[in-house]
Amino acid sequence: PSEWPNLTVNLNEYKRQYFPYIINKTGEKEVYINCFCRDRNTIWETKEVLVIGDGKCYFQGKINLDTEKFRDFMINAPL
Repeated sequence: PSEWPNLTVNLNEYKRQYFPYIINKTGEKEVYINCFCRDRNTIWETKEVLVIGDGKCYFQGKINLDTEKFRDFMINAPL
């Protein structure tokens, strides 16, 4: 988006959650990845983090394990 024309992400600054083996409509296996840079507690270790807003601190996407392609990349909107 125009708010972040030169967006770069250092993954070392983010916590990551992986939700494996989502079977898509064509029967292919996908992994849903949820990344975030702020965590106030350790609940993220057992529950999915869902946040509205806060910009590039939160983003998600899916990796298709059969095609080896990344899709549905989304950055949260700024507040």
